[in-house]
Amino acid sequence: MSEQGGDPIDKDSPSGAARDARNRQLAQEALARRLGQQPEWERIAVGELEARLRARGVDANPMGIPVETADELVTEWERLIGLYPVAARLWKSIGPDVGFGRLGARKWLGYHAGQMLWHPGHMTRPTSQLREIAAASVATGAHPDGCGTLAAVACHEFGHLVEDAVGLSLGREGSEALRAALVGCSMGAYAEGRPDECFAVAFPAMHHGRSLGAGAQMAVSTLVAALRAAGM
Repeated sequence: MSEQGGDPIDKDSPSGAARDARNRQLAQEALARRLGQQPEWERIAVGELEARLRARGVDANPMGIPVETADELVTEWERLIGLYPVAARLWKSIGPDVGFGRLGARKWLGYHAGQMLWHPGHMTRPTSQLREIAAASVATGAHPDGCGTLAAVACHEFGHLVEDAVGLSLGREGSEALRAALVGCSMGAYAEGRPDECFAVAFPAMHHGRSLGAGAQMAVSTLVAALRAAGM
């Protein structure tokens, strides 16, 4: 996900290359500024959260994320690690994308091949702002009802891990069939036409959704069946 909303850091540069270079600079500055402003008590608290993930085998670096945000994310991830240990074994690391190599300007968090990245320009914002943007993603129809929380954002990213684990169990044909089935479910604008995001959108709907529409309900049922078939 976590293209939950909000403007790019810099949307005014005339070319993609110039914009990306500017955004890399701004991301690095945002992280440096946040680390310089972070009080010692918060460093200690975030460090304890980091240690909790490291104890689970994840090479974690959340330093710079406000403690309220980090606590909600880590608490959700710990819960999911307990529920999906096979998927959790695929999780290698999480840290800031200061190089701006994968996330671009809009995404808060991203996942690729066992690695999660967080965007310094977004994730260092006050927790209250992030909660408002997450809630707005449901209000605008981007995500299913109930999925507009930071816990649901964490759940979404973990959903990519679970999809990888399910794929290893079902094989290529089974994985492609699952994606095709989920693409046919209407879950909101974020998943529309994005096969690589459908599982991760359905996953928090299964865990956090409420008053789900017919499309999201169908997606959750499809997901449950796939998890059972994968022995998860």
